[in-house]
Amino acid sequence: MTKKVILVIVEGQTEQEVFNDYLEERFSNADVRIAVQYGDVLSAWNRKKEPLKKRIGQVIKEYLAKYKLLARDLLTIVHITDTDGCFVDAMHVIIDQEKTSGHMYTDEAIYVVNEKKKNDIENRNELKARHIRTLAKDPLFKVNSVSVPYQLFYFSINLDHVLWDERNAKREMKLEKAETFLENLTEPLEQFFKTCSSINFTLPYEEKYETSWNQLMMEENSLQRDTNVSLLFEWVDQLS
Repeated sequence: MTKKVILVIVEGQTEQEVFNDYLEERFSNADVRIAVQYGDVLSAWNRKKEPLKKRIGQVIKEYLAKYKLLARDLLTIVHITDTDGCFVDAMHVIIDQEKTSGHMYTDEAIYVVNEKKKNDIENRNELKARHIRTLAKDPLFKVNSVSVPYQLFYFSINLDHVLWDERNAKREMKLEKAETFLENLTEPLEQFFKTCSSINFTLPYEEKYETSWNQLMMEENSLQRDTNVSLLFEWVDQLS
């Protein structure tokens, strides 16, 4: 019997490094595929404007075509995104040349180097927050006329922040730090994510998922260290 495919959409190679082996072992009855986007598909400012669902759908269709898969082969589409502090009010995007040469995240604010960068970040935040609100409330994604179970999960501010508590990691160091994190991990990855989460795990799945997003969207919470990726495992388990 052919295994069903779990398609995991991630932003970069660091996520692939962290998740690939663990997910393959954890969901050994499925075929885990990781689609690396090498960027943030939810806030791609420089791409031509197009509907969100069309953009994400194209990512999925291109992957299926490349690997000769069909929509009906998919058990689920799991999408993991960084929040990048996108839900904070514009007053928390602050110009301060002494703090950064580009932009920098802290507990309370996103610091930027000039007015142009401030406008860029505010525009990105507005676009990404709107896209997340749309995707987080939709448990199905239509791919080539087939409705596939879909779920969006987050790292706040980003994967580096959750895994080794560093918001502003240098890009060239991320893979090395991910490898070190995995080497030093003393518990299952799934359990580690639970320890980094503010979720009340006694609630039913749907309520846990909804409240995790609602809480993230409040005030400065998208700048705090948090994740709902621990729910990914429960989501897939209930579909298997």
